Amino acid sequence: GEGDDIALYAEDRCGDYVGLGARDLEDIIAPSQKRGNGPRLLVLNACQTAKVAGGQTLAGLAPDLIRRTGLMAVVGMQYPILDRAAAIFASTFYTALARTQPVDYAMSLARESMLRVVGRREWAAPALYMQVDDGMIYEP
Repeated sequence: GEGDDIALYAEDRCGDYVGLGARDLEDIIAPSQKRGNGPRLLVLNACQTAKVAGGQTLAGLAPDLIRRTGLMAVVGMQYPILDRAAAIFASTFYTALARTQPVDYAMSLARESMLRVVGRREWAAPALYMQVDDGMIYEP
């Protein structure tokens, strides 16, 4: 986006790639948040979406979106991982959430699955930023 570091590339209606920064994502999320029917969770299953900026823990796309949008939780990846590891993460994470598990518990299960199946260092890439004390972002 303009005046914003590009964090993701998305495909527009014409099939062209468009760079999106934190402000662009905020502009997409904000209208539904203001109406009270916005997302509670945003998963940025893309490389370096949770990378810290300038060595500051709460500076980067994922924590920025928590502050700017009122989302309950944002998940991002701190560094590049294998596609297989990302798929294992997503499958385990979403299954736990579908069973109304707390988001932090779902994150732990997903990371454990990544370690067990893929090994290596991929398990440590997912980072969770949340602003709910009990991790419950969906009602049981």
